Amino acid sequence: EIRNKRTYKTNRKITSIAVHCSFSPQGRGDDATTIDKWHLDRWGSGIGYHYVILEDGTIQKGRWVDHAGAHVKGHNRNSIGICRIGGMGSEGQALEDVTNKQIVALRNLTSLLIEMYGLLPEDILGHSEYPNVNKSCPLMNMNLLRN
Repeated sequence: EIRNKRTYKTNRKITSIAVHCSFSPQGRGDDATTIDKWHLDRWGSGIGYHYVILEDGTIQKGRWVDHAGAHVKGHNRNSIGICRIGGMGSEGQALEDVTNKQIVALRNLTSLLIEMYGLLPEDILGHSEYPNVNKSCPLMNMNLLRN
C-alpha cells in the first residue's frame, strides 16, 4: 500500500533515513502543508522533509524524493527526511510524545525505505544522532525503529 501510494525509488544515492519531529504541539492540526508554509516563510523554499507522519499515523508526502531534502545540514544530498508531528509540550518544552500510531507508521515506512535502498536498520538516525548536530529532535526512542 505504501509503495503504490506514498513513495517511489529515486536515483539519488541514499545512505541514511533522518527522523525528525516538528517541535509543535500534537492535536493542533499541523501537517505537511503547515510545515511547507513554515519553511517557505523561514528559508524561501518549500518543505524540507520527504514525508510527514501525523499523530494518527497518516503518512503525508512532502518534498519529492528525487530532490535533496533540507533537514540535516551536510547530509541532505544522501538522506531521506521524515518528520513526525509533535515534540512540544503545552508550555513550549521538549516532550517525548510520539504516538503508537506514529511508531507503526514510521516502522512501516522506514522498513520499506530500507528495502528499497539496500540500507540497514542502523542507517535510520534521529536528527540528534547526526555528527555535529546539537538538537533533541526527534524526541523519541530511535531503537523502536531499528528492531
